Amino acid sequence: MRRELYQLMEQHPTSRDLMRHLDLVERTLRQEGFSAVQALPVRVIARALQQLEQLVWDWTPAGLAELRSRLAVIVRTRAVDAPARPGAAPSPAPAAKPGEPELGGALVGPAVGDATEIDHAEFAEMERSWSGQMPADVRDALAAARPA
Repeated sequence: MRRELYQLMEQHPTSRDLMRHLDLVERTLRQEGFSAVQALPVRVIARALQQLEQLVWDWTPAGLAELRSRLAVIVRTRAVDAPARPGAAPSPAPAAKPGEPELGGALVGPAVGDATEIDHAEFAEMERSWSGQMPADVRDALAAARPA
């Protein structure tokens, strides 16, 4: 598993930047072993599983198929077992937003501290606001609101 996932990530150099959850799983697996991967938050594991499934088309390598299976089992069991912990009150699951898949009842969408992806237009608009350039609609609204 470790070697095949490493080779997969090295085949696609930009995948480490684009698929940060899967990169975290790969580095954790390589440095600390699978028990450390199991200790990661279930949302991170679920997102890494989703990214692995997006990246791999051929599941004939046994290590990748086994990793996929193990991650899916972790997501399914921890999502089901989470409310059953002693002293933990079951909380209602938030509704999935459009485009956010669910795996085994666990919401796979972003949580606080999770990496998220946005489209380029939204990033460009935010970047303009960081560099002191306001988006055109905001600038026009402010100009219209100013007394002449």
